[in-house]
Amino acid sequence: AQPVEQAAHPEPKPVAANYRYWQEHGGTWAAEYDARKRDQVYYHIQEIMLTEYVRQHAPARVLELGCGPGRHLRNLARLPGIQVHGFDQSPTMVAGCLTWTDQAWLDSHVTLGSPTGRLPFADDEFDIVYTAEVLVHVRPEDLPGRLAEMLRVARRQVFHLETSPDYQLVSNEHDGCWYHDLCGAYERLGRRCEP
Repeated sequence: AQPVEQAAHPEPKPVAANYRYWQEHGGTWAAEYDARKRDQVYYHIQEIMLTEYVRQHAPARVLELGCGPGRHLRNLARLPGIQVHGFDQSPTMVAGCLTWTDQAWLDSHVTLGSPTGRLPFADDEFDIVYTAEVLVHVRPEDLPGRLAEMLRVARRQVFHLETSPDYQLVSNEHDGCWYHDLCGAYERLGRRCEP
């Protein structure tokens, strides 16, 4: 008898330091966002803009990529005709949702997954897919794949509320932050981006 060869199992790809930062330190961000909202009107404006935009597209099934502690999910979940869902790669960030909802809602509306690769959703599963200050934390080499996945799961549209190039970014903060040319990135994917 010949020995049976074991199937080769590839080593899992190590998680990049910037993604690992959020996985390990995300638990403080629910309180951090609340603190920022006390003295930075920008956070309120962003929430109002996003809530109004989504409300105007009801009925809709909506996905926030990088939902973290759910500061936007909380508002959108109250809108009639909106089925809101979140995706995040950080269990410590997502745990912050429990400051405003219960475990049953969290389990049925938020999915945890890998910071890169295929999203765990079907093609065209959502009417709207969006990010809010998330892509700044996506490594440049991972951006095309993330955008392509958002396009794959979005039936109607993808949009971003992202950090402006006018904002002074500290590139090594959170083990890595990047400005991205979203219009150029979408053009390389054969799509048009409207700033």
